[in-house]
Amino acid sequence: MKTLMRTWVVAGGIAGGIAGASLPAHADGWIESRARMNDLLGSGGTCEDFEGFDVPDNQIAVTDCRAVNCTRVCNGQGPGLVECDNFYAGFSNNIIWLGRGHEGHPSRCIRSDTSLAITYPTRAQVAGFELREERRDTGIFVRVRILDADGFTVDSREFQDGSAESVFVGYQFTEGIAEIRLEGLFSTFPTIDDHCFGAEADPCPEGAKIKGAYRDGDDIKIKLKDYAPNETYLVQVIDVFGGVVSEFAVTVNSDGKAVITLFDFNCDFARHRVRNDDCGEEKAVKKDCTG
Repeated sequence: MKTLMRTWVVAGGIAGGIAGASLPAHADGWIESRARMNDLLGSGGTCEDFEGFDVPDNQIAVTDCRAVNCTRVCNGQGPGLVECDNFYAGFSNNIIWLGRGHEGHPSRCIRSDTSLAITYPTRAQVAGFELREERRDTGIFVRVRILDADGFTVDSREFQDGSAESVFVGYQFTEGIAEIRLEGLFSTFPTIDDHCFGAEADPCPEGAKIKGAYRDGDDIKIKLKDYAPNETYLVQVIDVFGGVVSEFAVTVNSDGKAVITLFDFNCDFARHRVRNDDCGEEKAVKKDCTG
């Protein structure tokens, strides 16, 4: 049998793969960028920008609410101050709303005292936010704890950067995050903005397709379309007997697409099929193998 000699990636990317190896599932843990969080949430996440409470620019408002959700009325404003399915609570102080421009903050945001809790009545598999300090020239010194539905700490991390004005904090936990607790270190005041949360997007959305076609005799051009953005999949080429003759990991682009051309297949064992093994989708390769 002629072996696969060359691979040409037209769009998308070969992420690396070993024959017979399955791709790992998404690993629970810290999410290092907002872009990655957005990929994990897909189009199904909820985002809160804290613009729903009217506080004048360059000022703060100490509310009469120890905790805020979408049903609360605070200082005569509300309900609907924040998105539903999450709850912001202070431990030793009420919620404080910061206006645009206060201490140089570019947008409205919230804090409490030295501790702030974000709870999720519907457990969030993915969550992330911009972490600031009220006094933006003092750096970030905050311990972040992730709690499960039983109140146990799943993970904990300290963010300490004396020169940072903000950092992104994100976490993924398949079993569901019940609470994120922010604990200011050295008497700092954890402040948050642009908080997004929700369930992990389906990596195999309805309507996603894989297809292949012979080109130049014995090459196979494979296309993936409408998959989850920037997701990685195990793609296989299968011969007429059902044997896997090639497999590799493919990462689709931000539009959910990838195009890969594989060279030099043995036409004695056509017609081949292409398969996305992670999603269980399989199609016969079109046209004729003539090499």
